[in-house]
Amino acid sequence: MDLTQLPQPGSLQNGDLIFIAVPSFLFRAVAAASMSWTSHVGMILHDKEGTPWVYESAIPRARRVSLESFIARSDKRRYAITRPTAPLTEAQGRALHRAAESRLGRWYDIGFDLDGRRLYCSKFVQECYHEATGRRIGAEVTFRELLAANPDHGLSFWRWWFAGLIPWDRRTVSPGSQLESPQMELLIDTGADDDAAEPLLKAS
Repeated sequence: MDLTQLPQPGSLQNGDLIFIAVPSFLFRAVAAASMSWTSHVGMILHDKEGTPWVYESAIPRARRVSLESFIARSDKRRYAITRPTAPLTEAQGRALHRAAESRLGRWYDIGFDLDGRRLYCSKFVQECYHEATGRRIGAEVTFRELLAANPDHGLSFWRWWFAGLIPWDRRTVSPGSQLESPQMELLIDTGADDDAAEPLLKAS
């Protein structure tokens, strides 16, 4: 990829969140349900040498990947980065790193259950931030609330995904709600004026 499209490493801080749009059917459905362009989120943390890495819950397991490879997976290479409006203390930054490291290798949850043992991308962020700082980033809602907020999206995909039985009372949290969280400020969105800002999946 064009390295000029990457954020400068020195501009990033521990705990920054990075959002992308994964161009697969499942992730497009996640974005459409939450009325957002983004379908995936990771957390930026630096190693001892100062290199920024992206920690993410991905299929099949939670892992750490390079910034370049994370952004390269995004549709049109679009990404956005947000940062806590209340800066992290050094102790919180260390706690966030421990929380992320302790979750590496956990299996991915294709059912997006906030209260289950497995992880998905926005739950990974939610758990790490809450454990390290007490903050909850993004709206925790039931599937009933999530899908009712976007009636034009339709339910066909979710009925198929859950084999006909949508878990209406299951709690979840979406990358879109984390991008819009009032606890975070937007630093950059490389596609804010792009066609990528349009819905990625039409209602069915």
